[in-house]
Amino acid sequence: MPFNQSWDANAQVLFAVLADTLPAKGTANPTAAYDAGTATMALLLQAHAKDLAAHSMSGFDANAFREAFAIPERFTPIAMISVAHHGDAKGLPEALAEREQAPRARLPMDDIAHFGAWTQAD
Repeated sequence: MPFNQSWDANAQVLFAVLADTLPAKGTANPTAAYDAGTATMALLLQAHAKDLAAHSMSGFDANAFREAFAIPERFTPIAMISVAHHGDAKGLPEALAEREQAPRARLPMDDIAHFGAWTQAD
């Protein structure tokens, strides 16, 4: 995706996150996406611990990626992760520079977690 490509222009590494839907046991892996997400978080946390910039992206052409790299059907492309040394935000395209320098805000807990029974209103 064009917007995500602007993150990748100066990245030293671009990782592909793939879910292995058929591990060595040969049976379907119902937790493949969860497993890939957990590994992704570990990679993002380690990048941060090493003072690297890491940006996870789901906006990519999974079919084109699969075709370009001959990815077997058992693997589902889920995301890409751009990893780089921090640079000067002034060198980014304007929209990205603004985003990088903007204050960070997290959603309130009530917006992301449910306590007790699930209700239809949610």
